Amino acid sequence: MTEVDINELLDYMYRFFLPQIHEKNLALKISNPFKDENLLLNSDKEKLYAILTNLTRNAIKFTDKGFIEIGYSRNDDEHLFYVKDSGIGMTHDQIGIVFERFRQGSETIARDYEGSGLGLSISKAYVEMLGGRIWVESQIDTGSVFYFTVKG
Repeated sequence: MTEVDINELLDYMYRFFLPQIHEKNLALKISNPFKDENLLLNSDKEKLYAILTNLTRNAIKFTDKGFIEIGYSRNDDEHLFYVKDSGIGMTHDQIGIVFERFRQGSETIARDYEGSGLGLSISKAYVEMLGGRIWVESQIDTGSVFYFTVKG
């Protein structure tokens, strides 16, 4: 475990993904109501970067128009991160299997969008290793929001 600067993490995500976002003519927003504070989290930096990278890559992959938003919030003992998109969204059944290994929600999605179906299952494992939880809220043709928490 190391000290992770959350503002630095979010800034890195913005700079890293901005070229891909512009390539698809999408908008990228960082939502952090605490951006003027010194936000430090004692956690595994590499796992946090990997989780946010996986979630953001998926959001970009499944969004053809609109936006991607990477956000952060906190309460007393939890740090909440999220990645929101205006992409294709998922059905209730797809939400039920999206964190399983080698699954992409449906065979049609697997054919239409490249990927191994491991990113979300790896992200789930990392979140659980960090003592948190991960979940998704989604609507077809509206988009998805992937949330995860980390103790801190």
